[in-house]
Amino acid sequence: MTQSQLNREYSQMMTKAAEAVGRRETMELYKQARSIKKKLHNKKDFM
Repeated sequence: MTQSQLNREYSQMMTKAAEAVGRRETMELYKQARSIKKKLHNKKDFM
């Protein structure tokens, strides 16, 4: 994925997490967002 796609995916994941109802659902979405953020950070290091 490109950097802009990862940024968009990250922002969508954070929006879903903010709207999530339960703790379990929220934490799962935050974990997914964290993995996307790691990919973004790794791409910046290699460029």
